[in-house]
Amino acid sequence: MSLKEKLVPKSWSLKRTEVNTSDDGSQPSARAIIFQSELEIISRHMIDYPNIETGGSLFGYWTQNGTPIVSLALGPGPESQHESTFFEQDMDYVRRVGAEVYRRWRLQHIGEWHSHHHLGLDHPSGGDVGTMVKAVEGRGFPRMLLCIGIFENRKLEATVNPFNFHRQHAHNYQPAQWDIVSTESPYRHLINEQLGDLIIPPIATQPLLSASMRPHEKPTVPAPTHWLTERVENVEAMKQMVAEASRLIGRSDVHAEMHDNGEPAIALMNSDFEIVLPFGFPKKAPQLEQQSQPQPTVAEWRYPELDLMVAFHLWLMQVIYEYPVLYDALLPNHNTPDVEEILPPQENTEEPSNNETQNIKSI
Repeated sequence: MSLKEKLVPKSWSLKRTEVNTSDDGSQPSARAIIFQSELEIISRHMIDYPNIETGGSLFGYWTQNGTPIVSLALGPGPESQHESTFFEQDMDYVRRVGAEVYRRWRLQHIGEWHSHHHLGLDHPSGGDVGTMVKAVEGRGFPRMLLCIGIFENRKLEATVNPFNFHRQHAHNYQPAQWDIVSTESPYRHLINEQLGDLIIPPIATQPLLSASMRPHEKPTVPAPTHWLTERVENVEAMKQMVAEASRLIGRSDVHAEMHDNGEPAIALMNSDFEIVLPFGFPKKAPQLEQQSQPQPTVAEWRYPELDLMVAFHLWLMQVIYEYPVLYDALLPNHNTPDVEEILPPQENTEEPSNNETQNIKSI
């Protein structure tokens, strides 16, 4: 059997697991029901954007005890914004489609989905939670479903994890177990036939799904929380750090990624160097790591004495120009620029004296 045949099964056999959940709908459901065709649609949309985030909206119904049934998965609209660590849906597109599917088949807007490619998070970020809490508390949606997808291009597989939010327990979302209906949604053919000019289909023709979308289990020990996932503003700061690294190194293929343990990193072009933001960042200093070296390299870290971006700039400058191996690897043809040309604008900032600058050393 080929790799594609293994990753694109004709049907899924999901092991049913009994879960403790309220029958009166007063708690977020521990299950989420989806038709196989809609899971595949999500996967195909993720394949269309292998290096940047994408997403869409979910339409269907709620059962009596508050379990969502996904009958239609919608992809990104024409005006959606896609970035390496950010996605914003085209809400005009959602409203147009939503009005039609409700008018014709009474399908309701029950949730959202988006990918976390370079963040690597298989669960909602702090910004995601904040958005969903606002939705269930203030916009007339007592329940919402959020699905987080990850497409790993190197492994040729995609996973999608469901999370249920409930107004009465807004901040305490429930990681759910998929209950996959192994057939095409009864609305998929109707939508393609009647709304073909309105719906934007995925370009990818085949899904890549892993291990029948194993149910996401809630960890018994809370996973450590990283600075990046605590606030939306921190994601924006991460983008600025990636852009600053790209600017100083003079290369465009610098990008953010996420380690398996949840620590974000800035990969430096096609080299084995990366800047890791460890747990405890920004109080804890960034680390320059090289795959061929067992120990990370550190430099002086002047946060919170200085603004985060200024501290990161000075740290990166010290790393680049005082670590010869990295300098030769990243800037082999570059002349050392004048410090005044590359420092970010600051007010009343004095240059550190020689005895204030700490030499880089290997731990």
